[in-house]
Amino acid sequence: MASAAVPPGDLVNRAATHGSWSARRLKRLVFATLAMLFASTTVLALARLVATEERYGAARDEYAALGQARDEPPHRGEEQGPVPGKRPEVPPTAQDPRELNPDFVGWIDIPGTAITYPVVAGHDNEEYLSTTFAGTQNAAGAIFMDSRCSPGFDESLCVIYGHNMRDGSMFAGLNQYLDDEYAEQHGQINVVTADGDRRVYVVTSVRVTNTDDPVFGLPGAAPLKIREYLAQLGLPDSTTVIALSTCTDSRSPDERLVVLATRSQSPART
Repeated sequence: MASAAVPPGDLVNRAATHGSWSARRLKRLVFATLAMLFASTTVLALARLVATEERYGAARDEYAALGQARDEPPHRGEEQGPVPGKRPEVPPTAQDPRELNPDFVGWIDIPGTAITYPVVAGHDNEEYLSTTFAGTQNAAGAIFMDSRCSPGFDESLCVIYGHNMRDGSMFAGLNQYLDDEYAEQHGQINVVTADGDRRVYVVTSVRVTNTDDPVFGLPGAAPLKIREYLAQLGLPDSTTVIALSTCTDSRSPDERLVVLATRSQSPART
């Protein structure tokens, strides 16, 4: 028996229905794929954020512990008599930072700010960009002196570097010196050398510059060149200067903030 012919109109309707169903299915598939991609991207971003915060937190904890050990007086413990057959123990004391890291050259502290860190001097200016004082690999790195400088803070000009961390640690606070009132209220920088020599520096200038600034070429330069630079700043030949440097908040790869401070004979203020 011959099958009944399907009216042309029904064929059109069936094709349209099938096409509409296929389009809806395709849309749902595309939407589901995009949703999964968005979810995956979000999870990865959150994971990176958590990992970054963990690294920042580890560096903060390390430097906070170092600062606490530095501030605490030696702990002698309870007086106890000798125990037969037991070797007498040496009373614990605040550990010399040089015992933790032989590259330690001093401690820098700016009263009224979060900047209070050990300063190291590596073999080059790359070593401590991503290595903390304790030797841990961390983006926070360490506060470090230009490797061409004398580690005793005795040269006419010494450059000290630190990262501008997003969590406000390390040298991030230096960017606040662009505010004149802040700079006036935080104009003293204290340095204690590895040998215990206490020095006070007074902030004399703050500027935004770049990596080609002459100050970055002065560490290890001939004394005459440094004296010429000091003369351009209106400073006498005998002046001792430290230059603190960090990246600016603009995050431009070549832009730098430089805080210059000259040594004062006034006693340190904590």
